[in-house]
Formats: sequence, structure tokens, C-alpha cells
Amino acid sequence: MSSRPLVTSMMTSGLGNQLFQFAAAKALSLRLGAELRLDVSSYDPRQQHPEYRWWLGAVPGHHVVSPWSRGRAGQLLSRARREVRRRFGVVQYHCFKIGFDRAFLDLSGSVDLHGYYQSHLFFDRYKQQVFEDLAHVIKVENVRPAQDVAIHVRRGDYLKHRGY
Repeated sequence: MSSRPLVTSMMTSGLGNQLFQFAAAKALSLRLGAELRLDVSSYDPRQQHPEYRWWLGAVPGHHVVSPWSRGRAGQLLSRARREVRRRFGVVQYHCFKIGFDRAFLDLSGSVDLHGYYQSHLFFDRYKQQVFEDLAHVIKVENVRPAQDVAIHVRRGDYLKHRGY
């Protein structure tokens, strides 16, 4: 294994979650001086629901890991890979709650990230680098600075989580 730490983000769900997952993983990799990998093995290119597909494509400068196989065999391989990494001391960090988890600030070494990271506090210190990376992937056209505004309401989250 390389002496340089590795941050691997287990990417899942739709575009909004992917953006938060990438931002948190990018910020952590910068803080730790680690290589960043995006594990997209949860996405099936044959998926019939387009909202649950890998939206970000190839993020420049970051390795995107895709699965070796699909179905039950793919799930078993993925689980075995995580177990081997855990046994070699790779931290398996889970954050599925709404809001910021201060334990994120204490992470060190190689880390596998599982969760949604739905707070700017996970990446605020590194937002410029995060935005620069995403600018290569997400093209925004015809936006007039200080004149256009976009609002995104996550209605489902508000209905399901009282404290959101």
C-alpha cells in the first residue's frame, strides 16, 4: 500500500447527494493530503430511473472506481473489498444524519466515506477547490452575475425529517 492516505467516497443516490458527497470527500482529501477516489459501484448503467445514476462523470484529477460485476456477485465483491480495507486499518466513516457531524474533523489516515454530508460545514474551508473541480463537470450557461438566482427546495427531506 502507498504511504499516502486514500479517501474513498462511496457515491450513491441522485445529483444533489453526489455533489455533497464529492464536496466532503474532496475537502477531507485536501485536509489529509490524501488521494481521492470516487466509488460509483452502486450505480448500474442499466438503471431505469435516470435520477439515480452517476451524474458527475469523470471529475478531472480524481480516480473513479467502477464495479467489477453487477448483481449479487458485485455486492459480495464490494462487501469483501470494504472488509479487507477495514482490516488494513482503513476507517469506515458513516454519516447519514441531517446536518454536520463534528467527528468528521477528527478523521485521519485512509478513510472510506459512507453517507450524504448535507451541510456546507463538511467542505466550507475548501469550497474554492471543490467549486473549481465541479466547474469542469457541471456547465452553467447564461447566468448573469448578481442578476440570476436559483432556489432548490428539498421537499422530501422537510417532510420526512422534522428538525431539518
